[in-house]
Amino acid sequence: MTKEEIKAAAFARYRESSALPPADDEPFPCPACGQLLAPRSRVCAACRQPVDPANIQQLEAVRPPETQATVTPPPRVSFSWQIFMVVLLAWLALTGITLSLLSLAKAQLISFGVVLGSSIWVLQDARAKSIPKPFRWAFGSIMLWIVFFPWYLSRRRVPAATCRVEAELTPLGRFLAFALLVLLVISLVITATKGPAPH
Repeated sequence: MTKEEIKAAAFARYRESSALPPADDEPFPCPACGQLLAPRSRVCAACRQPVDPANIQQLEAVRPPETQATVTPPPRVSFSWQIFMVVLLAWLALTGITLSLLSLAKAQLISFGVVLGSSIWVLQDARAKSIPKPFRWAFGSIMLWIVFFPWYLSRRRVPAATCRVEAELTPLGRFLAFALLVLLVISLVITATKGPAPH
């Protein structure tokens, strides 16, 4: 026999062996209902249908390959410039109205009340929605309201997401947060102890 004939005979034997049903010691799914059956079963215990070994092999041949389950990370909330612009325009409108109707001291008092009230709301809302680091959001709103408040408005829409504000602070970040807190306390003390302006 030539080499080509030997190869053809070997290939034919391989095709015949691949058409054989599964081994008698391997469980297999029922071709009719998919119920896993014992190796030597020829009648399905679930649907009572006879099992044809040829159909068992065909089912094994067309079974799709197993794919590894992929875990999608949670979405990440970024700073929303659209919300920032809306909040900024509302803040400028409120400042212009209060300055045109009231004195400078009263306008500043109203502005501080808006910042303090919205920061308290941020703390309560973050707790209600189980958003991480609620005190950090509230503190950021008090210290830098025009940045953190619109950022939180964007953050609260997706409570299950992540955000850079909620990441662990570095030593430098802790120092800056502590310094801002000290400056806030000093400014509040100076404002409270400052006497009325001379006429």
